[in-house]
Parts: sequence; structure tokens; C-alpha cells
Amino acid sequence: MAFSLGTILTIMVLLTCVIKGSSDAGNWTITPSDTFAIAEKDFNLTCKTGYHATDFFSWYRNGDLIRHYTTNCEYKLTNQNLKYDFHCTSMTTFTVVIPATVIDDEHGSQWYCSGDKSVKPIVVNVLYEPDRNLTLTGYDGSILRPEQNLTLFCHSNGGRPLANLSWSCGGTPMQGLNYNSSNSKLSLRLNESLSGQECTCTAMHPIWETPVEINTFPLQVYYASNEAPLITGYESFQGLREGERLNLTCTVLGGYPIPSLSWICGDMVMDTLNKSTEGIARIVLPLSINRTFHEQQCVCNGSSPANYSGTSNVSFIVSYPPTVTFISKKRQFQNGTNYIIFCKVDEGNPTNYDIRWSQVFANTVVRTNTDLSNLLSNNRHNLTLKGISYRDIGEYRCSVHNNVTDLHGILLQTKNVSIERNFSAVFASSKVFQAIYGRIFDVKIPFYCQPPVKRIGDLIWLKKDKNETLNDYKSNLTFTFEPTAMLIPFYKKHVRVDGQVAVMMMKVTSYTLEGKYELRVRNMESVYESFEFEIKVKDQTKDDTFVEGTKQKDDVEIIIGCVVAGKKDNKGK
Repeated sequence: MAFSLGTILTIMVLLTCVIKGSSDAGNWTITPSDTFAIAEKDFNLTCKTGYHATDFFSWYRNGDLIRHYTTNCEYKLTNQNLKYDFHCTSMTTFTVVIPATVIDDEHGSQWYCSGDKSVKPIVVNVLYEPDRNLTLTGYDGSILRPEQNLTLFCHSNGGRPLANLSWSCGGTPMQGLNYNSSNSKLSLRLNESLSGQECTCTAMHPIWETPVEINTFPLQVYYASNEAPLITGYESFQGLREGERLNLTCTVLGGYPIPSLSWICGDMVMDTLNKSTEGIARIVLPLSINRTFHEQQCVCNGSSPANYSGTSNVSFIVSYPPTVTFISKKRQFQNGTNYIIFCKVDEGNPTNYDIRWSQVFANTVVRTNTDLSNLLSNNRHNLTLKGISYRDIGEYRCSVHNNVTDLHGILLQTKNVSIERNFSAVFASSKVFQAIYGRIFDVKIPFYCQPPVKRIGDLIWLKKDKNETLNDYKSNLTFTFEPTAMLIPFYKKHVRVDGQVAVMMMKVTSYTLEGKYELRVRNMESVYESFEFEIKVKDQTKDDTFVEGTKQKDDVEIIIGCVVAGKKDNKGK
């Protein structure tokens, strides 16, 4: 009867080789060519004889002839009894291949050589492969606790001989109990070192080149770490500047499972980087420090199903500049009135700070604190402008600092507010012009307007008569205006601006040109500013004396700023 791989079968093969006609049968022996015979594979047996041998031998199994073999011994004639006899002159070896179908016998067989049972038999073991699918029971992956008992069972099915079973946990050999030929058990007293480890049942068999293994689930031996979270990367109350970057690391050693960690800053759960490894819980919190972290705590919390609960925290001290959070809105003014503007400051750290007001006109600082009235009240800084005039137009800048730069490296923190008029003009010119009889004469008056005028029609030239009445003056005149760079006086400075020049040109043919004049610059709503000047006519043949308003060598031009409050008349002049 033939069996497949894995079938349990033991065959005791008692093999006796007897040489027919030998008088020295005891010299015959049977040996296997291998230590074992493997089920369902052919097997070699070798039979040896001594000096005297017969010419043939046979193999028998349970008395049945299996095969007959002829020897290679020579025939020799002897005189004794006048008989021929066969014998070998040297040791002779006979090898027979036993087919797998012959040795695969469920009950085993006795093998004899020529039926002579006096020869000592040899025992040959036939090996059968066990089932490679081991069975391991006793643990289902549930939660365990230290000092708890756990028994594991391992079973190997079939084989000849049975597989040899052994145990290990986490790579460490363990002493099991093989309580019968195909079963083994392992009794454990659990401890923390077994947490997360797998226990392995290993089966070994002579047929297998490599052993067969089966593992348990990782042993869930829960226990809590006895360490509080450790924070590295910053020590509480160390000085920080706004804009600095930190990597705060929170670590807990031990415990199974390792704790879950989280960072909370203020009341916000933070995004972190998980850097945990086996047996070590670790997370990293990248931070870009700003003023909101000042005197704030970041807390690292740890918890686990093993009843672990731990917490640690750090507190920050952050230096940052004050901030101008509010400033008055854009304002318009009337001449001679008092105006108050203000800015509000949020303190930085340190809380002491310096504040400065400055006036900026045409990108030039024309006044600072020394010329301005500043009042401090609850971080509100008021600036009072008394008797406001054209010189008060421009940007007003509130600047604060506490010697700490901001994220961009800027020390002064500022906000601006504008003070302006609906329309204003500033003139920079001599008040007296000298004309020479008989020559071409022009009057050039530089002025600066907000907003600028764009048409000749925005310029009106007027002349006073004997009754001091102003009348349009256009006779024999050419009017133009063009852009120019000019200086406007502001307090102790002159500010260069992009202005315009009003030009009145004529040929002096009469002394009636002399008199008082007024130039008006107006906007589309007929609001105007005016400039008064005087023209004098001179006969060069009679007098070479200097007249105010003319320019001679080494003379310096007189620059006068003059503004009249904007006004509107019924004539639009």
C-alpha cells in the first residue's frame, strides 16, 4: 500500500544476505548506503561476502522471492569429492536498489538473503514528512498584564519520526514541555520584557532542510511608563525674540504600548512630527515664535491604554516691538483753527517705549517732537496743531520703538495720517518786479498746488486801479505756465517740490504798466489762492539804481511763501 508525503509510517526492515553454497555465511553483512530511507523514494542496500562465496544470492521479503542476483565469482575445480565449487578470491559487494513501491509497506517486512536467517539482520528506518502546517493556540491577541500566567500549545501532525518542537519568545529560547510525541506547551509568567514580543514554536525534522515556524500575535502585555514627559529644545523663561524658530521635542521612555503624545499651546492643539521608535514615544513641535507666545505655556500631554497619564510644559518670554494699532483718519483743515490728531499704541515687550511725531511734506521730514505738542493718555498719543496754516499740510507720522526690531529688522514702527485742503496753492516769488521801458518784460511766479492746475484758464491775472478795485488784466499780454522744480519754506527747512510757473509776458510801451497786481490760481470749483505783487517801470536812460525785485550780479533771489485762505466770489474769481 502506497502513502503520500506526510503519512505516518514506520518500516522495520530486517535484511539478511545469504550466499547460496557458502560454508562461511557468517561473513555476509548487509548495510544501507544511507542512514535513512525516505518514503516514496528508492533506497539502496549493499550486501558483502567473505572469501568463500557462492555464485548467486537472492532477496526475500516475508518468504517471497523479490529478486535473484548472479555473482561475479569464478568457477574453480577441486579434487575433494570430485566436485566443482564456486568461490570469490576477494571481498565481493552486491548492491540492490529497493523500489519505493516495495519498501512502502504499512506493516513493515522482514527481508532475507536466500532465506538464511542466521545472518544478523540490519534495521533500516523509513522516514515520512510531517504536515508543515503547525497549530499554535492559547493566545488570541487580547490585553495581558504583568504577573499574569499564559499557556501556549503547539501541535505537529504526523511524520516518521515525529517533528522535534521547541519554543522561543522575542528570540530568547524558552523551556517548553513536550507532553506527547506531537504536542508541546509553554507556560509563561508574564513580565514587561515580553511586551510586544512574539513567541515562536519551531518544528525540526530530518527530511526538512530548514525548520518550520509559527508565531503568536505580539504579546500585548500592557504596563505604564514611570517617566514624565521630557521636553528639550528650550528651557522655560529663556529670552526669545519674535521671529525665532524652535523645535520642541517631547519624549517618554518605556511603557507598552508607548504613550500617545500631543502638544497644546494656549488652547490650540498643534501640528507635530512623530519621531517615535520602539520603546520610545517622541514628537517634535516646530514653532515660529511671535508675540502671542509671550507669557504663554506649551504643554506636552501623554496618555496610553496602560493607564499612563503624564504632562510637562514650558513657558515663553518673548521680546517684540510695540505696534501703532490706530491713527486718526485723513483730515482737512481751515486756516487758523486748532486740530488734534492721535495714534494708539499697543505695548511691546519690554513695555517701555519711545514715541515720536513727525511731519512729512513731499517726502521730507519738516518737523519732529520738538516742534509738536504731544499728550500721552492710556497709550493714546494726541498731537495738537494750533492755528493751522498751509505749512501744516502733509503726512503726520506716529513712530514708536522699544529697541527691539520687528520680523523684518525694522526698529521704528509707524503709521501715517494726512492733513490737507480741498485746494491750496503755495507761491515762491519776489513781491516786486522791475520792468524797463521799451523792452520785453515777463513776470514769472512759481507756485505749488494741491491738486495741480492743468489749464491756463485756472490762472487769473488782476490789476488794481486807482480805487484799489481789481480788474481782469489781459491787454497786450501773453500768458503761459509750465512745470518747474521749486523750494517751499517750511519752518527751518526749504522743501523741494515739483511745482509750476505762471508767466505773464509783454513789451513795456507805457508807464501805465506800473501798479499792484494779483495772481489767482483756482480749481474747477472756483476755489482759489492768490498772490499779490507790484510792477515798477524804469527809464534806463535816466536812472541805473537798483529796484527791488530785479536781479543783478551776486544778488540772491528772494523766496516768499504766501497763502490766502481759499475763497469763492460771485464772479468765480
